[in-house]
Amino acid sequence: MLLKPSFNDAILCTGSLFVIDFIGFLPRRGNSGSASHQQVHTAKLMTFPYTVLCVDDEALGLQIRRALLEMAGYKVLTALDGQSALVLFEDNLIHAVLLDYLMPGMDGGRVAVAMRTIKPQVPILLHSACVDLPSEVIEMVDATLPKGEGPEMLISRLQLLIEASHSSMGTDR
Repeated sequence: MLLKPSFNDAILCTGSLFVIDFIGFLPRRGNSGSASHQQVHTAKLMTFPYTVLCVDDEALGLQIRRALLEMAGYKVLTALDGQSALVLFEDNLIHAVLLDYLMPGMDGGRVAVAMRTIKPQVPILLHSACVDLPSEVIEMVDATLPKGEGPEMLISRLQLLIEASHSSMGTDR
């Protein structure tokens, strides 16, 4: 049986407009536990999902990104601040980090520096509304993506970073 995503066509999030446009349907696991090989746009639905750590001090935006990534087949851990993110990062198998820059306390640049010392191989996607990111922060992360980009771009960029990370390490997981 297939489930249709339960998002509205547009969701307003603290000054950002997220347009969610899923053409496909998500498969419901049957008794056998196997998933269909359908795709949600460019992101694969994965039998053993990659884990993404999302870090943002805006709770609503974090919830929306979590739902979006889970619908695309990812396992998602969330943190509302840098210190909590570092604990999750150290204690869990993380395949990619989606990191906001402008946060109180520890900004995304400081979080990225700390993450690089703990697990330097994990790709970090800096996802920020800030247009003038410091060059030293850009050099610390694997890629940047403005928050105004659509969900397809976010999922696509994350998947590319994860695949590149695993192909360079010579492993699938």
